[in-house]
Amino acid sequence: MKPVDLGTNRSDIIPIGHGKCVGYDACNCSSSWSGPACSIPDCSGVNDCSGQGDCILVDNCACYPSFDGKACDQKAKPNIHKPIFEQTFYDTTITENAPIGTLIFQVRANDTDLGRNGELFYSAMGEKDVVKLIAVDGATGKVYSSFTFDFETVETPAFNVTIVASDNGFPQKSGVTIAQITIVDDNDNCPLFTKPSDNLQVEIADAKLGDVVIKVLATDSDSGVNGDITYSISNNNAFSIDPKTGLLTIASNLTEKEYQLTVGASDNGKISCLTEIRLNVKVVSLPTKEPSKKTPSSATDSTPPPFETSSTTKTPEPWTSSGTENTQKSATTDISSPLTSEKDATAAPQTSQKYVVIGASAGGGLLVLIIVAFVTKKIFCKAMISPQSNMSEQGAKVNQSFQGEFELHSMPVKM
Repeated sequence: MKPVDLGTNRSDIIPIGHGKCVGYDACNCSSSWSGPACSIPDCSGVNDCSGQGDCILVDNCACYPSFDGKACDQKAKPNIHKPIFEQTFYDTTITENAPIGTLIFQVRANDTDLGRNGELFYSAMGEKDVVKLIAVDGATGKVYSSFTFDFETVETPAFNVTIVASDNGFPQKSGVTIAQITIVDDNDNCPLFTKPSDNLQVEIADAKLGDVVIKVLATDSDSGVNGDITYSISNNNAFSIDPKTGLLTIASNLTEKEYQLTVGASDNGKISCLTEIRLNVKVVSLPTKEPSKKTPSSATDSTPPPFETSSTTKTPEPWTSSGTENTQKSATTDISSPLTSEKDATAAPQTSQKYVVIGASAGGGLLVLIIVAFVTKKIFCKAMISPQSNMSEQGAKVNQSFQGEFELHSMPVKM
């Protein structure tokens, strides 16, 4: 039987690991390999598979159905049992950024049949996008990575793949197991400051113990403890920082100067990564504020005094003939003050409640003046007729009349 050419139809000839390229389309093959691409194994040691199988590796045959034995020179026995894996489920991990070809895990299965019926071959089965992430060694069951994983960019950090173990019997039997491969985050990212994003200078004034100067913020795209951030500050006695929140506060009394600080953000990975920025805090004094000068208000001088109405009058002197004239003059003078206000109100009409009251008072005064004049005239006429002895009695009556006048004057007038 002709050996199987493990190469493929290609326009260029490249050795597949069993020789060395020595020129254009020319290979120097290793021992037991031949062909233009050094892809044909030599099975002369097993009688070239007795013509009842294919030479797939050096002295390794793949016998046709119904034939068995190393040289495919025996009749195959019935294939009774199927392969059984040692575990029905494998849970394994691979660290991100692991190089291609990293061993992830190994599966094992058993088949109690003998001969070719007990020979097992391993392979992966499932979605194409998943199967291409791994490579399975068919003879040993070792599973290798065929892709460099990045935890921060993969759609899901875990995926499942089906591993198949098939025997070499006829008819062929197989068994399967499920493996879940989880990508483990590596601490491959350092914290990045977002607030502030770069070195910063801050000015503060009127600072008090415990006041917050600024809140710094950093992020880390790693997960778990690799993404947990702790804040720190350079050694100083003036400021302190909360390691969890990033709040920078005043820890002691400050002097008027510039403080140069180094603020750090580190993750909590096994090998921690630290990022630092510089923060300059300038303490300045508050500007002196001059007291505001208040100009004296002239409102007091310009505002006229409130209208005052006096309800007290002088008691008229004992009645005499000359006193009558004085009494009339005094009464006229005291009562005429409302009239003066009425005259001013006529010159400049007002509509406020205050001026209405004043006008009403003036009208009431005029009415009282007319009544007093009438009473005075009547008394005066009686005084001319009555004897002198009755003048004291008449004076008392006049006094009572004046008292009535003043009572009328103090009465409120309804408009």
